[in-house]
Amino acid sequence: MHVVGAVLVVGDHIVMARRAATLKSYPGYYEFPGGKVELAETHPAALARELREELDIVVQLADIESFEGNSTIHTIKGTGKEIYLTLFLIRKWEGTLRTKEGIHSELRAILLQDLYNFKGLIPGDQSFVPAIQAAVVAPKSKRTETRTFWGKVTNMRHNKSAALSACDAVALVVIVGILLFMRLYQAHDPNG
Repeated sequence: MHVVGAVLVVGDHIVMARRAATLKSYPGYYEFPGGKVELAETHPAALARELREELDIVVQLADIESFEGNSTIHTIKGTGKEIYLTLFLIRKWEGTLRTKEGIHSELRAILLQDLYNFKGLIPGDQSFVPAIQAAVVAPKSKRTETRTFWGKVTNMRHNKSAALSACDAVALVVIVGILLFMRLYQAHDPNG
């Protein structure tokens, strides 16, 4: 199952969402808000949809930033189910953050420097902290390069006349190749 989450950045704080006490999995733990990626949905589109549904905010696809070290695989204890989690930085949105009953009970702004020692994160999310800290303070030019590349890819899905540079095209081919290899490996893994 593919899941996406938002690292909501407000100045030098990260906004975390506390899971409702009524949820089956990890009630009362803090998380990067988001949810499941639906069939034929891109990760950024899924995140924009989930944030609209869960926190009542509108995020433009161009404002969803990928960053180095933003994905991992979690195995849920007891079920053995694998979750492919990908986080994205969100620095800009429209609307006021609001929790929805039964999903989140509160929102809390955590200083970026205190994120590593923050208690109550869902197990496994702690592993993202160094990458998040590096990405949030990364020079703007580095962030812009990543956003521009994924923006071009997204635009190509909707505009057949859009074009990638040769370098962007090679990067896209490499990424698709890696993803295909990972899928084939998982399908043929005798231990999986």
